[in-house]
Amino acid sequence: MVSQINKDFAIESYISNAYSNKGIMVIGYFLIQIKGVSYGVKKDDATALACSYDAVIHRLEMRGKHIAPDDLIILPGLELAQVTNGSLYYRIEKQDSWEFSIPRDELADTIYKNNLIWAPDGDEAFDDGSRVFQFDIDNENVRLIGYRTTDYNIDIHTLSDLKMNSNEFYSTLKEWSDGFYKKWQSFNL
Repeated sequence: MVSQINKDFAIESYISNAYSNKGIMVIGYFLIQIKGVSYGVKKDDATALACSYDAVIHRLEMRGKHIAPDDLIILPGLELAQVTNGSLYYRIEKQDSWEFSIPRDELADTIYKNNLIWAPDGDEAFDDGSRVFQFDIDNENVRLIGYRTTDYNIDIHTLSDLKMNSNEFYSTLKEWSDGFYKKWQSFNL
């Protein structure tokens, strides 16, 4: 199942087995595609999709609240990826050259509190080292940064940076979540 409204952003999922347990829902895979790069493990049995489904629902509920300091949002893609990757592990080093409107030790907390991290989302779906961050820039635009890591280092060849219309972004999330839930219910478990 692929949900795509904008040519540069899509959500793809596959169901190999379905379960009545809402904590599992299905076994399959969940991918986030940004500018033709897929983030996530594409195997028929990569993960239970309940966490991914819940993460999409939570993103919809928090529309407009995935906010970061303006001086972080305006960074070029690679620099933003370096800062966000460091924040995942609270590894924003003192020697890093970035200066922000909030203290470094509060930056990671802000990133977590405002739910800027989409992937990983708590299950095996992104065990390939994929990282995806979402920023609500304003009421009209969303910025996505995606990349893969190896040993905490960014693979720059997998870096995607996309600014898109927020209505298109959230419509894609809604289309996927509605379609996924309907498909899960159709198994009559």
